[in-house]
Amino acid sequence: MNNYNLPDLLMLLASAQGLFLGVLILHKYSSLLANRFLASLMFLHAAILLQMSLQNLVGLEANSRLVMVVIGLSFLVAPLHYLYAKYLTRPGDKPTRRDFLHLIPFLVFELLVLGFYWPEKEAGTSFSENEWMNNFGSFHLAVMIQYGAYLLKIQRDLQRYSKRLQEVFSTLDQIKLTWLRNITWLAMFVVFVYATEFLLLVLGVGTSEYFAVSSILLVLYVYAMGYLGLFKSEVLSSSPLREALQSSAEVETPQSEGSPQAKYSKSGLSLEDLAHYQDKLLSVMEESFPYTESGLTLDQLSGMVGLSPHNLSEVINRGLGQNFFEFVNGYRVKMVQASLVDPQKAHMTVLALSLDAGFASKSTFNSIFKKHTGLTPSAWRKQESKSP
Repeated sequence: MNNYNLPDLLMLLASAQGLFLGVLILHKYSSLLANRFLASLMFLHAAILLQMSLQNLVGLEANSRLVMVVIGLSFLVAPLHYLYAKYLTRPGDKPTRRDFLHLIPFLVFELLVLGFYWPEKEAGTSFSENEWMNNFGSFHLAVMIQYGAYLLKIQRDLQRYSKRLQEVFSTLDQIKLTWLRNITWLAMFVVFVYATEFLLLVLGVGTSEYFAVSSILLVLYVYAMGYLGLFKSEVLSSSPLREALQSSAEVETPQSEGSPQAKYSKSGLSLEDLAHYQDKLLSVMEESFPYTESGLTLDQLSGMVGLSPHNLSEVINRGLGQNFFEFVNGYRVKMVQASLVDPQKAHMTVLALSLDAGFASKSTFNSIFKKHTGLTPSAWRKQESKSP
């Protein structure tokens, strides 16, 4: 057995954990399509990390055909990360034929490996830096470019998802996927370190421990992706939530990044209809107080108003100049403001008042309240108590 080091042992341990997480996700949490991609991603990382660790621990030849076949799996990592994010943000969608196009780089690489002879080093010998660059340099460069492009695409899609949520949900705490965005940033950092180590190697500054730092970061990424994906994404498996997320995809239009007028240029609502339903919407909000329900969605409110979700979104966006999230939480803030100066509610805590108004958490309430008033709830109450 060759000399072993900390990165090798960490990768071996992470490989075992990746295998465990993949089995666990498939066994208990596979009802959510996205989780099947997550399980596949864990199996993939388990295989890659196992190959990377055994290459040093047992002297596995870096240029053997077996190793080349296994490292080709790297071309599947970015696509699986992307497909996981895609179906997590659109849990009602089904896989399409276009999804299989993401396999092309992997298939091309494997065909090249199986179709061409890869010379192997004699036992006990190692590659010089020039030999290593000739045999593996193009591969690493291709993986970095592919992964970087996919991660940028994922971040852009998550930003769009965040905007879509605000058109449909009044509370975002459990579904805004901040953790997935952070994991994707971590993956981008891993690629950056990976690219830096590769550049140092090209410049002749590398050492015998190729990609040691990025390997350790990859271990952290596997743990974070596996465990956070396991515990954070399951909330999206409920049927009502899936239906609401599907509505958010339907409300979104190609012109959603533009003005409300452009977004609803093909709407069936006339200006008279828009004014009529705007008045009806405001009456429902002021008389029935639906905003006090923390889980209020566009679907639910549209049923009260007698409009389709898409048309109600138009009334709010085009008629009132707000999105659904801003509109509903504006009412909640006004209710808390009224309660804060109500002598009969002076004994109640600010948190209790916010929960009564429909806010789901203290942190969300404080953030939204300050955005609307420029003050914290306590400071606002103190200011109002001094007013004549």
